[in-house]
Amino acid sequence: MFERSQIVSMILKAARQIAAHEKFAEEAMWCAEMVDGGRNEQAATALRAMVVTRQTEIAEMREVMAQLAIALAGLPLETV
Repeated sequence: MFERSQIVSMILKAARQIAAHEKFAEEAMWCAEMVDGGRNEQAATALRAMVVTRQTEIAEMREVMAQLAIALAGLPLETV
């Protein structure tokens, strides 16, 4: 069984990962728009696929964070 501080640490780590994935997806979408327009459709398609993959991972990480928050709510407060 995890302690509250460990769960909080996992939530913060997930939040950092979500932020990094969101930034990557944003930049990949920007790049896809730059190469779109027939100049390099294959690259634009690959970048869009990466964005979809990242968005799926973000949704999964958000679900994990929700589950961790539920677990956290059920634990007693730690005393220092």
